[in-house]
Amino acid sequence: MNAQGLLNSALQVSFRMPTLIEIGSMAGLALLVVMVIGSVASLWPAYQSSLMNPYDAIRREE
Repeated sequence: MNAQGLLNSALQVSFRMPTLIEIGSMAGLALLVVMVIGSVASLWPAYQSSLMNPYDAIRREE
């Protein structure tokens, strides 16, 4: 093998297009992660405010 052939084989990169099933599963996983993070981010403040007196919660915003 000569130097040109060795250089070409070293620089050769193979790219593979993802299939429709792989794209769908990645999108589904991303949606699941976003839903879990959103649920936790919204339930924690709701839990904290449920422990407060409603009058005080409305009167002062913290």
